[in-house]
Formats: sequence, C-alpha cells, structure tokens
Amino acid sequence: MLISRIDDADRIHVTYQRKCTGVMWGFGALACAVFFISLVIYAVIIMDNDVSGGTIVIPFLLTALILGFGIYKSRRNRSYFQAYVMDGDSVYHVDFENACGSSALFGEPSFPIRRRGMAERIRIINHMKKVPNTSYYDEFVSRDDVMYHSGSLIDRVLSVEDKGRFIKLRAHTRRLDPSAAIFTERDRTFYIPTTFTNIQELRQALEKLM
Repeated sequence: MLISRIDDADRIHVTYQRKCTGVMWGFGALACAVFFISLVIYAVIIMDNDVSGGTIVIPFLLTALILGFGIYKSRRNRSYFQAYVMDGDSVYHVDFENACGSSALFGEPSFPIRRRGMAERIRIINHMKKVPNTSYYDEFVSRDDVMYHSGSLIDRVLSVEDKGRFIKLRAHTRRLDPSAAIFTERDRTFYIPTTFTNIQELRQALEKLM
C-alpha cells in the first residue's frame, strides 16, 4: 500500500487553518478594507465632480471579486487535505477533511442533526488535532473505517492534465459507502498538488486506469 498526500502532515490542523480558514479571514478583511476605502474615494470624487450615480457599484463589484477569489482559493486549497491510497492496481481517493467531520471515526457520540458553518469548522479542526503527525496521518487515512466513510474508488480515469501547481484529474468514482450520497457513482474533477508524496507513482497508477 502506497499513500500520496500532503508532504508534511505534522500539526495538520495548523496547515488547515492557514490554507482554508486563514485564507477566508484574510480575503474577508481585505474585501472590507477595499469596500470602505472605495466608498471614501467615491464620496470625495462625487463631491468635486459630476459623476454618474452608476459608479457606486464599483465598491460592491470590487468587494464581490475579492470575496469570490477568496472562496475559490480556499476551495482549491482543500485539495491539500485529500489523500490517495494505492493498493495493488486500485487507487482510492480519501477525503481527510470529510473524515475529520465525523465524530464516530474519533470514538465520539454522533448526533442526528449535523452542525453547520463555524461549529462544523471547529469540530473538524479539533479532530485534526488528534492526528498530530505524519505517521499517524498515514495510519488514519488508510484505516478501513475511514476509507469506507470518506473514500471512493477511482475505477476509470478520463483525463490527466498538468495545471501549474496541480494535476487536474477527471475520473469516474464509486463511493465505498453506498449510503453516503444519493449518487454513489459519478464523474469528478480533482486537483492534486504536485508537492504530494509519491506523486509520480500516483500519476502512473492513474494513467493505467485510462
């Protein structure tokens, strides 16, 4: 069994906060600052010049663009919290972030109503703290119950492309837990960071599935 994952999984919760939560907070603060500065500039300009009222949309447009890019960046960074397990001729995708959202996988009681938003993010981070180092990370993502809960078999690869710091993978996948989703089989797009461990072996294994 060979695992392809983030190159340094020590204190993974810190990396997660920096790449996901921190990115959203950072771009949110930047959007607020740009919005208020743009409003001040707009107010100064409109007092001294005959400016069309339609230009008031500019601060809102800038803010929306910054927030949109922050959301895009945060979602793309979630690619770092996925793992790929190669077992013989089979390749599995394991969603580590999703697994950390499950209380049952950490021996805690589960509740029928799933918490959302900030409460869910806090639970994920707290569970990540229980995966303190790289060796424990490898053991965790390759556990049978974790793979069953948050894993999918990549049974057919549609395309593999280089996209800068990522490898773009289009593949047909099948959830290992058929009750986890309405559609257990579907085509999905993955962005695999090129800094992942065993990335060449993973690419070769994926290309064999084309």
